Amino acid sequence: MSFIFQFSLKSGKQNILMFMATRRENLQKRIENVQRIVEENYEPGNQSRCKLQVYRRNIVGIYPMSERTFWRYMNTDANDEKNRSQKDVQV
Repeated sequence: MSFIFQFSLKSGKQNILMFMATRRENLQKRIENVQRIVEENYEPGNQSRCKLQVYRRNIVGIYPMSERTFWRYMNTDANDEKNRSQKDVQV
């Protein structure tokens, strides 16, 4: 499946930045949702409620992703990314 994006060359830089900002906002929302789901379902010391099991039972059904992507989302500081994306949009 291929996607075709059309950009006008007259204001190309601004359109590309808006597209990237929108994409980054959606990624940020997904990261926040994954972290929230893990926070709600994780229990330290309980093997059946560890982060890996939360990923397998809860996350994959909602957001299909690899385990590597899941750990990358878990190691991302959501507040830092949100501040960075707001600065980029203001530029």
